[in-house]
Amino acid sequence: MHSGRKNVVVLDTNVLLSGTFWKGDSYEILKRAKEKRIALVLSISILEEYKRILESEEIIEKQAQKNLQASHLATSLANYATIITCETIPGIVPES
Repeated sequence: MHSGRKNVVVLDTNVLLSGTFWKGDSYEILKRAKEKRIALVLSISILEEYKRILESEEIIEKQAQKNLQASHLATSLANYATIITCETIPGIVPES
């Protein structure tokens, strides 16, 4: 029985970059999110890291090869994802 609810996914920066520049599972996840078939949730820190990496020299070259622009990529992603704020995950507490 299908409840009509969308699956919710949280992706890390590696998956976002992979889906942006290469075909494969990561690309399919982003495609489904754009089509509103799944709900994509990203934290502000993941989105900021994505933007920062898009501005790196290596990735700028990749964007040029694919005729893409970092500002458009990040804006597009933010338009179809739910952006959340979250508290920092606490570090591991050593045993005493």
